[in-house]
Amino acid sequence: MMLNNGEEITQLSLIDHIPSMMFSRLGREAGFTFSHHFDITDKETREHYKERLIYGFYEFGVREGRTQNSKLLMGAWQGRPAPDYYVEQAQMSKLYIERTWDFVAQLLGYQNIDQQNEWNQWHRMLFVVEEWLEGIRLKVLVTLYVATQGPLAAVENPVEKELWSDLGIRRCFPDATFKLRLGMLQFSGMRQL
Repeated sequence: MMLNNGEEITQLSLIDHIPSMMFSRLGREAGFTFSHHFDITDKETREHYKERLIYGFYEFGVREGRTQNSKLLMGAWQGRPAPDYYVEQAQMSKLYIERTWDFVAQLLGYQNIDQQNEWNQWHRMLFVVEEWLEGIRLKVLVTLYVATQGPLAAVENPVEKELWSDLGIRRCFPDATFKLRLGMLQFSGMRQL
């Protein structure tokens, strides 16, 4: 979007997330139980994904010692009374999921892949998002800041944990800089961001 508008991009910093991560093994570690073939435009499938996602967010907050905040977010997510901040955060997260899945569904790579083949739907979505990311061809510094207590901490399989230790950033941006921090809250105080 910024490139299409002619804006100059001098650096790209990603904080504990890259777009393809939503479709990686990291997302599936949160307990998503879809069949190999599912429709990302299906309302029921999206609702199921959102229902499970809040548990991943909750566990992430607990690992960082933010249990009370996580409880408030979960309550807001599930429609219980909560402070406005948490209600807005829950609404924005759900909207982000909807928009992301809409974006993936409209990518030509996604539309052109035969849905009846044996390819797992998660792999299909991951492939087209990584293909799109690789097409950006940024000629600027790309930095990924990763919280050690973030999504990676939930991955129990050591092979998967090693495979996704950089959250998949180098699959799309091989020259990306990778920096670790203990918790997500530490990022908010970093001057360079």
